[in-house]
Amino acid sequence: MLPAGEPQRLSSPQALAPFFAALDARNSRQQVRILQIGDSHTANDSFSGRLRERFQQKFGAAGRGWLPAGIPFKYYRPALVSISESGWRHLRPGDPAGLTLGLDAVAAQSQPPDATMAIESTEAAGFDRFGVEFLTRPNGPAFTVAVDGGAPIRVSTAVASGTIKRFDMPLDRAARRVELRVEGRAPVALLGWSVERDSAGIIYENHGTIGATVDLIGRMTPEAVSFELAERHPALLVVAFGTNEGFDDGLDLDRYATRFADNIEALRRAAQGAPVLVLGPPDGNRVGSGCPATSCRTDADACAWHEPAKLAAVRELQRRVSARQGWAY
Repeated sequence: MLPAGEPQRLSSPQALAPFFAALDARNSRQQVRILQIGDSHTANDSFSGRLRERFQQKFGAAGRGWLPAGIPFKYYRPALVSISESGWRHLRPGDPAGLTLGLDAVAAQSQPPDATMAIESTEAAGFDRFGVEFLTRPNGPAFTVAVDGGAPIRVSTAVASGTIKRFDMPLDRAARRVELRVEGRAPVALLGWSVERDSAGIIYENHGTIGATVDLIGRMTPEAVSFELAERHPALLVVAFGTNEGFDDGLDLDRYATRFADNIEALRRAAQGAPVLVLGPPDGNRVGSGCPATSCRTDADACAWHEPAKLAAVRELQRRVSARQGWAY
């Protein structure tokens, strides 16, 4: 029991009722999908990875789900799969302007003359369904998809006008590895790929961006986000921003409250009203500017480790906004 006066760690638990109902009905609903979107804490998959492990142990595992295509950042080590790539660069908001971006806020663009990318399941059960999401354009080039070293299947990216498209590949057996290959000078742009199983269970996806704030949601392309959420039907959206905002001493909390509410509400609407669980930023400390990173002095010293001035305020603001919006926190 929490001490008297302590806030409950889970606020507005009633907001999660539709999610719990989906878990109860999972035998008739083949899969229950959870999407976590956030900053580097989400990108490193520690918290989300442990939740995935526990949910799948209790309710069944239906595969890894959607991930950003390729290796979007250094030290990328996604759970349940192994990724390799050669000949790709990864583009983010503002690079170049107008680039279409979905939930991962990154696109992999092939570099000539040859670009390859492979995903391999490390689960004993493998996968029996593969998907890849890509951008199309007039006279767009093709790429090939080969499963477990089999004959490559050609996928065209050419359409009359640029749009987002998905290539889905159901399999009649369990597979382990898929390789994508692009040949030619024109680039191919991939937004994500997926390995799943056509069975009941949990899919827990993590979509994290290093250094991000909640404003990242507003920099995603709405059409791409809606496209990605249309068939996934997430039973729960887990939103985990706030650390980078809390380390910003110049943060305007009133303006941030509005942006926080607006961005998450836009995401919730795109997910057809899925319940939302907001994860407040975890504990954090830093030393003063100009201090050595290894500082360990008394609390009164300017170079002692201390909590950023705005971190607790961001946490409490997120709690209040969540209560007002009807989200669990």
